Amino acid sequence: MIEKINHTIRFGTKEPVRFRETLGTDAFDADMSARTNGTIRVSAYDTEKYENNEQLTESVRAGINEMIEGCLKKLSEKSVMRSNPRERLAAEMVKALTEAGIEAEVEIAGFTLDDESQQLLNDMKKEIKKQLLNDMVVDRTDRPYIKPDCAPMMPSPGIGMMMYMQKRDKFCRECGNKLEIGDKFCRSCGAKVKGPQMTTPFMMNANATPQKNPPSDKGLKMLIDCCRKVLATAVGDGHDETVLYLDESNGQYQIHTYSKTPGCSEYHRAFMTDENTYLSVMDKIRENDLINLEGSGFNGMCGGEYVVKFVIEDMVTRVSTASVPYDAMSKLYEVGALLNSFIDKEKEIG
Repeated sequence: MIEKINHTIRFGTKEPVRFRETLGTDAFDADMSARTNGTIRVSAYDTEKYENNEQLTESVRAGINEMIEGCLKKLSEKSVMRSNPRERLAAEMVKALTEAGIEAEVEIAGFTLDDESQQLLNDMKKEIKKQLLNDMVVDRTDRPYIKPDCAPMMPSPGIGMMMYMQKRDKFCRECGNKLEIGDKFCRSCGAKVKGPQMTTPFMMNANATPQKNPPSDKGLKMLIDCCRKVLATAVGDGHDETVLYLDESNGQYQIHTYSKTPGCSEYHRAFMTDENTYLSVMDKIRENDLINLEGSGFNGMCGGEYVVKFVIEDMVTRVSTASVPYDAMSKLYEVGALLNSFIDKEKEIG
């Protein structure tokens, strides 16, 4: 039988709880310890397991260390400290309480590593960053660009950019006088010049008109950024970019897309999403081993490079097609494709 109540249990670990931490990479594996405290707000419990509120409270507090240790063990299969450990631990505790016949909400007020564990974590982050910098050494060669099998479809307007320069006469066909760029008629004999007289590339599907009231990304924390950089031209550069942000003021996740054609204004859209997007894309990043992705060599890409950036505990990692082998390029595109797949047009902001 289920008893509906409104009961609050405050808890704290009596002893530090130990767990394994890898930061999502096989290169590191360390034992760490942390203390935690918080509040459990019980809304219902199974009366066959607990007689009253007092017994419920006593039972929860007696087994709190064991419960948290079990929850951290599940989280450590990927990484405890990768992002928002308090929120993710609270979610696991809710599941554990449900299995124990308790319906409740959990709020973690504090999750603090001991000094030794904090130093270990800092050293691991520094070593990962050092490896990433070593892996991103660029060796420029003239090898041709090979298009990966997988490429994400960016949903931003203006993406189908195409630029070209048509051929024009360099010398007058009538008198042979040398022509200058922009000449419509020969300055010697007056004959009409054949071919277009463009001084800049012609652009199609461009966002020439500035966007009215674009969404704001001010104050948002960047979590994952997938960007295709367009080759710079005489009228400016361009890009197609999708970014996952976290609004730390309310815990909301947002996907923003940016599209800019050289010489034109940027087009910016935003969509609401949830934590599942972040966890799923980070799982793909780890599955593709982007943290430890090795390789050197620069590919002369037609239109630029594709860059994936992501944040682990406030440390930004940057990996691009300019720093990985050919056979690893598609791993970056897979991340962008997955992030774009979470865009829901019905949840557009603004």
